[in-house]
Amino acid sequence: MKGILVYVCKYHEVLNPVSRHIVSSYSTCSLVKRLSLDDIAFIGREYLNLLSRNFELDVTDLELVRKLIGREIGGDEYVKLVLED
Repeated sequence: MKGILVYVCKYHEVLNPVSRHIVSSYSTCSLVKRLSLDDIAFIGREYLNLLSRNFELDVTDLELVRKLIGREIGGDEYVKLVLED
């Protein structure tokens, strides 16, 4: 059975330091737990299908986030689910 890595990620917006140079924004992620597919069945078939197809899934729904990590996140955070190899 494949495991699911659960990360909390924080989005960082970068202001362009120099005109005519484009610097993209980025996210930093921290591993918070590892779960099984059975542990996350509550997220629903649609999300599970997306996870299976794309091997990762960003979750911003506050109720799902609370169920996944047991706490709330800030407005610049999200949870990333990654399907292990």
